[in-house]
Parts: sequence; C-alpha cells; structure tokens
Amino acid sequence: PFVYSEFLNAGLIPICNSIDVFRQLSNRRKHLYNSKFVHKLDSIYNQKTFMSSELKEMINDKLNSSKKTVLIHLKEIETNQVAKLTNPETYLLTLKYLKKKYNLIFVGREKMPLIFKDYIDFNYSESHIATFDNDIELFKFADFAIINGSGLALLSDRVKTPFLLINYWHLPFQYFSKLNL
Repeated sequence: PFVYSEFLNAGLIPICNSIDVFRQLSNRRKHLYNSKFVHKLDSIYNQKTFMSSELKEMINDKLNSSKKTVLIHLKEIETNQVAKLTNPETYLLTLKYLKKKYNLIFVGREKMPLIFKDYIDFNYSESHIATFDNDIELFKFADFAIINGSGLALLSDRVKTPFLLINYWHLPFQYFSKLNL
C-alpha cells in the first residue's frame, strides 16, 4: 500500500522504511507526470507551435527588440520544493544589473512583489494571457530564466532554455540538467 509523506514527517514510519516510502513517492510522481503532461512537454522543443496573438502583442508592445529576454520567477508561498521563502529584496541587485541589457518578464502564477515594479518590463504572471500554452511559448522565446524552486525548471529544460534554479530544496527528488546554470 502507498504510504503518505505526512506519516513519514510525523515519525510514524521507522527509518528503515524511508527508502521504500521515497521510492513509492517517486514512482507515483513519475506516473502522474507521464500520464498528464508528457504528451505536451516531450515534443514541444521541435514542435511547430504558434504564439498567441496576445503574447505576440505583449512582446511587440512591452519589450525592446534589441535586447535579449530573461524570465524571472519568485515563490511567494512555502512549498515542498522551497527551503524557505525568498526575500524579494535579495533579487534587486540582480534585477538592476540585468535590466541594463535584458528585457525582464515576471513569470509563474505568483503575485509580483511591488519592489520589482521598476525593473520588470511585463508582469506576465498576473496577466490575462497567462496560460500553459503561452508559458511554453514564452519559455521558447526567452534567452534564459531565473526560477525559484518550482516545476518551471522542467518546462525550461524541455524547451532548451538555460535557467538558474535557486532555493530548490527537494532532497529526494534532485533536479539535474545541463541547462541549469
């Protein structure tokens, strides 16, 4: 039978069973991933897809065509992939530096911190055009991404966009990629 992770955290499972529990969790996650998303993610790099008119309009209106584009992500909630919440102020020096040479787009589904307002060219995460299909196209369009402990790293990896994965603390399921800066 499948053993839930909360039992492990509560100390109800002896340590010798921990490896079996992690193996069961891993197999279940692989099955869920394969059954729901592989058909969309496996071929998206080579697949001819078309950017939505709304996304094209945003790119033309909000971005400087002479600059490359960087996607910025920040988790605002503590989840199983984030060691602790990241203080948005720790991003400011990086954003200030990147803003000189890159277009910056805030991605994900979290609210953009107000202190990012002077640096971010477009807040995609809170826009009406934020959809999974547009996420794919945006990651294909971007030159690289800074991702905070999230499944967005998988998307970035699948479309061959280099990324920097920060604040990722999911020990049993480490994510290794040649594209991770």
